[in-house]
Amino acid sequence: MKKNFLFSFIFLISIVSFSQIKLLHEVGFIAGPVSMQTDFGERHHFPSSVLNIGYGVGLVYYISSDPDRIRWNQRGVYLENHLKARLEISYMQDNLVQRGRYVEGNSVQALLLRGIVGNSKLFNMGGQVQFSVFSASDKRNLEPYFSLGGMYTSYKPEVKSLLGDIEADPSLIPSAYIGGIHNEGGKVGSLILGAGTTYTTNNDLKFIMDFRWQRFLKDDIDGLTPLISANKYNDWLFYLSFGMSFKLN
Repeated sequence: MKKNFLFSFIFLISIVSFSQIKLLHEVGFIAGPVSMQTDFGERHHFPSSVLNIGYGVGLVYYISSDPDRIRWNQRGVYLENHLKARLEISYMQDNLVQRGRYVEGNSVQALLLRGIVGNSKLFNMGGQVQFSVFSASDKRNLEPYFSLGGMYTSYKPEVKSLLGDIEADPSLIPSAYIGGIHNEGGKVGSLILGAGTTYTTNNDLKFIMDFRWQRFLKDDIDGLTPLISANKYNDWLFYLSFGMSFKLN
């Protein structure tokens, strides 16, 4: 897995650096809300999808073509005008609770399910290729873009019951979750699709707004793998981040 992501990093850099004389480097930071879509909550239940909100923070590093060199060299290829590589290290955390019709009422299973809460911590490392809608040589202040990439994630879930110790008293676990609670950490790959925009000020300070969908290749990022028919998909998340970056050269 690590070798695959190393090759991905090399590929990202190669896309924007092939046949170039000069590269531009930028460094910045991002932060914003994270909404994890996991086995906590009811499927197709809007509050379950949007109310389990945590946070994410990260460092980003950009590599792109020098737009002055592109304008000077009229033979510059199309990709040099529109592509940028973005490398990222980020940390995310989300507190997870159960919502939906299955936690309503005073039945034993509803009470047990309401008591199940969780927390998931993620450390991401990876990269994306950003495709700018406008050419870099135009030097526009506002630069909307789309992105595609991947992450290598180290995760650590923690699932517990507000009613007591589920390890000492397994009767506190809802029937659908018996054998489906895993508090062991692990590592996993993920796919990223995103969109966003940057705004560059007159002194080259750049403001970032980025929205992405990150789908993991496993289903236990939240620590739950319930034995129910609705559990059909791997865990995923939405991340809306804001930040700033500045040029290094």
